[in-house]
Amino acid sequence: MINKYYTIQIFSSDGRTAITRRMSKALLILICTIFLLIVFGILTLVSFYGNVYVKAMRVKNLEERNKYLEEEFKKIETLQKDIAEITKQREKLEVALGIKDKTGDILIKKPIAKREKETQKEKIEDVVFENPEMEKYLKESKMMNKSIPNFIPVNGWITKGFDVVHKGVDIAAPVGTPIFSSMDGKVSFTGWDSILGNVIKVEGISGYTTVYGHCSKIFVKKGGFVRKGEIIASVGKTGRTDAPHLHYEIEMNGLNMNPELFFIKRY
Repeated sequence: MINKYYTIQIFSSDGRTAITRRMSKALLILICTIFLLIVFGILTLVSFYGNVYVKAMRVKNLEERNKYLEEEFKKIETLQKDIAEITKQREKLEVALGIKDKTGDILIKKPIAKREKETQKEKIEDVVFENPEMEKYLKESKMMNKSIPNFIPVNGWITKGFDVVHKGVDIAAPVGTPIFSSMDGKVSFTGWDSILGNVIKVEGISGYTTVYGHCSKIFVKKGGFVRKGEIIASVGKTGRTDAPHLHYEIEMNGLNMNPELFFIKRY
């Protein structure tokens, strides 16, 4: 059997020199086979690492997605807590604004004038004491009680308390809810304030001054005398405010005091 040979010549660029190699058919097939195996191996490695890279990117994307979802779940939990708190505050405001009744409280929509006979029946009869000092003490005690602002002047819900900046308390109530004077005293001011809107100031004989702000209507005049429990105005939202409420302050010899410390009962 005659072996077949192949001659391979490689010429230089100028064509003068050449490299001549003679190889058998079997050697040529072996070289081509090795070359093809190398190419196939390279392609296989590229494909394998390509798949690994794609899977790694997917895992990374899933991790980022999971992290994003965890953050969103935390936001949802925070939002649910906020909604629960808002619902609680809304229920309080519903009670304060008259949308929902609160057990034990009576929300008065409009000022109701008492008839003369009813007023007379409500007067406390004078008690005669054998000891004149006791009678004097009782009268002075009654007078002192009338001059101390010791109850909430409007039927509502306290929405903002007393602090260094906020010199009183805010009591939410529907527009038109009557405002009662919390003590006997002289009306020292009725008029407009750029922040509190319609304002009333009542000065008592014990050094107390009470301030009623954001009033809708004022039913008393400057210089007049008001009794404890007398309707002096109605709740509004005049001045700088977004919702109807009474801004209520208590001053003692010019010093602002926390009204909540005086609240003993509702009128």
